[in-house]
Amino acid sequence: MLLPRRVATLPLGLGLLFLGCIGFNLRLSELIFGRRNDVVLRETVIVHEPDATAQLLLRDPTEDPALPPPPPPAPVKPPVPRDPTAGPGWIADGSWVSADPEAPMHGFYDRMVKREEAEDLEWARNKTILFLGDSVVRDMIWTWCDVLHEQRELVQLDEQVKNEKTTGWLCVHPTYNLRMINGFIYGMTNYSRPSAQGVISGEWPPGPWGFEDRLPELSKQYASFEPDMIIFNSGAWDFKFMFRRDLQAGLKTIDIEPSELREYGERLREYFRQLREVFPIQKLLWVNMHPMSPEDLAARWFWARGLVTGLDFTGPPQEHASFPHLFTRRRVAQLAARYRQVALEEGMDDVDYWKISEAVEPGQFIRAGDTVHPAREPSIRVITGMILEKLFRWAEYGV
Repeated sequence: MLLPRRVATLPLGLGLLFLGCIGFNLRLSELIFGRRNDVVLRETVIVHEPDATAQLLLRDPTEDPALPPPPPPAPVKPPVPRDPTAGPGWIADGSWVSADPEAPMHGFYDRMVKREEAEDLEWARNKTILFLGDSVVRDMIWTWCDVLHEQRELVQLDEQVKNEKTTGWLCVHPTYNLRMINGFIYGMTNYSRPSAQGVISGEWPPGPWGFEDRLPELSKQYASFEPDMIIFNSGAWDFKFMFRRDLQAGLKTIDIEPSELREYGERLREYFRQLREVFPIQKLLWVNMHPMSPEDLAARWFWARGLVTGLDFTGPPQEHASFPHLFTRRRVAQLAARYRQVALEEGMDDVDYWKISEAVEPGQFIRAGDTVHPAREPSIRVITGMILEKLFRWAEYGV
């Protein structure tokens, strides 16, 4: 009996479908489990074929050279501790005490004076600090060598020209080879003004005097020292210039004129900019000026040389009716505040001599018999301890 064509082909179709399922399962088994029993399956990858059909493939990513290895974990940076020199404090046993209980001083000054060898002092090894400024920062180097009982060395930086502009005082810590050396900068005064020549005649070393000209000279002179930190100040030369100018003009102003304060502030701002350009990778640290002694007759008398007739400049200091004001507390506070404000606006790190002066007993901040220079104990000792803290933070944390 003949069956209809559709009925006759049904078994054949079912058989082909069954065989197809078996083949598909075998193929899928190969794809999933691989032909080798030792294949380790770790990653699911969706591969889009050119015809946009997605196939599910499972394979070990380590067998695919196109896949990069996972990146190493990023190093964990230690948190930067608070700066014990930044805020208020007081002086105890000749050292600064931070008012912030979470920011204690490390006592680096005393430990290094004792020449202590310790792993946590290794940050100081082979570092060089270049001090740019006047005799106030030079005194820090002299004092450091004296308390270390080391001989300071006068380094000749130019064999052709020999004066204070081509020499620097060097002090080296014998244990850690920590070097300190100075170079002179003559304040923030604009010496290019025409009236400056008569004021500075005979009282300044040979020019140029402005920081615009001095910085290129100094960067060449000290290049071989490869400084890690630049410490800089200004103050005494600025007041000396204003005093002699006012004396020559017959002025006796109590205050520094607002326009002059602005000019000195903007000069300091430009100085910061040029320092960052000349020393782009070094730590820069501004030492804000300190209150000089209002008992300033000796300085006024000494700085009047060549401008006042009839005075005996070979004997003891003498008062003269023509002498202008010099280091009155108000005038010094005005310039110090202007400089401090510019440093704050420019984000320049600093140590502030002024707060040290507020923490010592009356009459102890300035050296006895002096008008300009802070006393070695406790003033220079405290500021040097702060500088060592700053160098430590730079060496260990980059701040």
